[in-house]
Amino acid sequence: MLQVVKAAIMAQKNTERQDIWRESRDGGCNGEEITEYKVLDSIIRSPIFNGGTTSRINVGDFMSDLIINTTKWNEWKGKMPVIYNISSIDAN
Repeated sequence: MLQVVKAAIMAQKNTERQDIWRESRDGGCNGEEITEYKVLDSIIRSPIFNGGTTSRINVGDFMSDLIINTTKWNEWKGKMPVIYNISSIDAN
């Protein structure tokens, strides 16, 4: 999935997105289907003591949204969003 996202971003070479790379941080990655998730500016859980979980598919969903949704891209441009599964936040 990450290779597809990289390829899609590289395909944008001739647009305003040319020199901007997006990085998404996550907790422990797992899961097979898209679930409800929240994207935040910074971590809200201890990365050492129970950092929470994030599904790989949720990370991929968010990253693909960045590619196709200009508003979302502009919202997160220059930032490093943190993605949490909602169930992980509720368990806090």
